[in-house]
Amino acid sequence: SWWVYSTSVLAVTAWLVAVPLGVTGPSDSAPALLMLLSAIALARDGELRGLVVGAASMALLVLFGVYGELGGVPFYLLEVVLGLVVGYLIRWQMRALVAERAARASEHSRATVAERQRIARDIHDLVAHSLSVTLLQLQGARRALAEGEVAEAADALADAERVGRQAMADIRRTVGAMND
Repeated sequence: SWWVYSTSVLAVTAWLVAVPLGVTGPSDSAPALLMLLSAIALARDGELRGLVVGAASMALLVLFGVYGELGGVPFYLLEVVLGLVVGYLIRWQMRALVAERAARASEHSRATVAERQRIARDIHDLVAHSLSVTLLQLQGARRALAEGEVAEAADALADAERVGRQAMADIRRTVGAMND
């Protein structure tokens, strides 16, 4: 949780400022920790939570500046503000990246639907054309048989079969393109 993380970093920073680790004066890395904490909190958890962590960091710095041996508090406060600005910029960039990814996904989806519609139209045209030609060939074969012209009927049936096979090959090729 954001508040557990922030509270623990604030406590460690307070400890670093209050009890320097074998050096004279407070540790200068403690305010830098607060700057980093503020940037991370704002970037990861949002503006409100980031500002709460930034305000708590500033309050801690002021507290140790007034009641402890921490000098240069205005500079350290400026560091925390810089951390907040950096955190805001990172958050803004993350939002822009998410929006760009969503736009790309939407465009990809739209292009996919358009391509499928185009393929469906192509299949419809192939089927309609081949069926029309096949029906005409079958009608000619029927008339040729009715008039006793068996050779013409056989030719018409062969043409109908050829058109049907070609249509099936075209449909398979078009459907295969859709699968790819």
